[in-house]
Amino acid sequence: MAPIPVEKVISGTEFTELRVRPDSGNQLSWIASSANGSELHIATLGTNEVEVHGLEIPIAAGRGQGGGAYGWHIDGTSVFYAAKDGSLVEYQIRTKSSRVIWRGDARPLAGVAPLGSRIAVVADSRSLMVVDTRSGDVRLVDESADFAFDPAWTIHGLVWSAWNTPHMPWESSGVRMWNGMRSRWLVRPGDSQIQQVRSIPGGQLGCVSDASGWLNVSLIKGVWRGRPRVLVNEEFEHAGPTWGMGIRSWVHDGDSVFFTRNEEGFGRLLRYDLRTNKSFEIGKGVHHSLCSGQGIVGAIRSGAKTSPQIVVYDKTNGERKVVSSAGDFSEFGESLIEPEVIRVGNITVRRYTPANPNGRHLVWVHGGPTDQWQVVWYPKFNYWLSRGYTIVVPDHRGTTGHGRNFQNALLGHWGEYDSNDIAAVIRGLALPPTLVAVVGGSAGGMTALNVVADHPDVACCVVVSYPVTDLAHLAATSHRFERHSVRTLVGGEENYRSRSPLFKAVALKHTPMLVMHGDADPVVPIVQGASLVEAVRSAGGRVEFEVMQGEGHGFRAPENKMREFHAMETFLDSVMGR
Repeated sequence: MAPIPVEKVISGTEFTELRVRPDSGNQLSWIASSANGSELHIATLGTNEVEVHGLEIPIAAGRGQGGGAYGWHIDGTSVFYAAKDGSLVEYQIRTKSSRVIWRGDARPLAGVAPLGSRIAVVADSRSLMVVDTRSGDVRLVDESADFAFDPAWTIHGLVWSAWNTPHMPWESSGVRMWNGMRSRWLVRPGDSQIQQVRSIPGGQLGCVSDASGWLNVSLIKGVWRGRPRVLVNEEFEHAGPTWGMGIRSWVHDGDSVFFTRNEEGFGRLLRYDLRTNKSFEIGKGVHHSLCSGQGIVGAIRSGAKTSPQIVVYDKTNGERKVVSSAGDFSEFGESLIEPEVIRVGNITVRRYTPANPNGRHLVWVHGGPTDQWQVVWYPKFNYWLSRGYTIVVPDHRGTTGHGRNFQNALLGHWGEYDSNDIAAVIRGLALPPTLVAVVGGSAGGMTALNVVADHPDVACCVVVSYPVTDLAHLAATSHRFERHSVRTLVGGEENYRSRSPLFKAVALKHTPMLVMHGDADPVVPIVQGASLVEAVRSAGGRVEFEVMQGEGHGFRAPENKMREFHAMETFLDSVMGR
């Protein structure tokens, strides 16, 4: 079978933020994003009708499993959304007209939560405000904590997740509440995280918390020793790390809770019966953006062989229907590979073996470093698999999805344990060094560089995108959300230099490398990649450097995506031989 063309790989659509239209239990809405921008889609169940609404004022659409960019008016006549320019906009569905309710101060908005004529919204992940849709008046509700995420209206008032530096939300976060008069801590941050706080019947609050050691659906009914009480107690994670707002991995519906489960990177959707306290499988695949309507549960679903889908499940019999799909790759069926799970010591590895292996291996390191690549739709993986490459995805220490202890095992040792784990996986799988490329982006780029610097015998080359190369510089210049986390991850400023690839140029000169970086990256500034290139070249090493004009942290423009694939393929052929 012919390899998947790069044009096909980069032409996909991303779905985020699935919602049930409140005035109609048989309509779903979501945001569809592509190279041409983001649109609001509204589908009527039982028909093939999908309305497409191009938003005149561009929406600040989420990515991945998050968002928090829009919410419905209770009567279903309009949606309120955060625009790219930092303003809050109302879009009328019938007339397809827009009006700016509030023009902010250009700070990014998210966490849009409407309730009647009031909208809760968060600016710059900190300032929680309530905007009156009729008058445009804005009330600052709270900015007592350093960060605020995901406001939600309840019978008790407004609740949201909050935390303070030097922590990240998955290290220590709590819940704050506003009753219309004042704000206070409902659950103070401790030695666990709390996310996705929402109201459920009976006056209780539901959430996802890892107070038990695993990120499980839990209840907040008062405060029990300062911790939520686990509802669905199991040694599986029910959500991922909160890198952004809008994650919806659970939903309450009558006598049931629907939730997602992470099983060594594979996904599953389940229903927990509140009467029997038992869980039942609804569907396989990685699901997110859960919502509930009349007789149905909706989700965005994907897998290694399944491009993103808008799906609904019948609550009675579990029957699944596909409402919309992001692309058709059925003609490339042989190239779509389900990975196998392998254990190398205490490290979980997912290995994708192509139908016709060419002997070459891409050991791909996830970013974060607090994150995980679940078995979802990765067109980039499919491109290389269709060309015979075997892809190895290790969950090094610090990876999420394996419980709080494993996630925290990297604290103080970033730049050491992660790269050691990757090298141990390569050796444990007995991969041939002359046919191994270590690949990574952002934090994963730093890990990849440290692998070949500290373990030069395991790979013949390295490919990195927007890599972290200088930890001291990152701690001083990266964006506000994670700048403070560098010191905790590395274990102190005294370790910055020894863990930074920039200062390992002499060791790195022995391994050919390809570096790609956007010149407008606000997270890992391009000086990080450029300084590494200069240092390694000065030491006598071989470095290919691709600067992507106008790109930030990740490449979006189709021409730059094509350039990324072409540069990597040319580089790998030149090192490994055709």
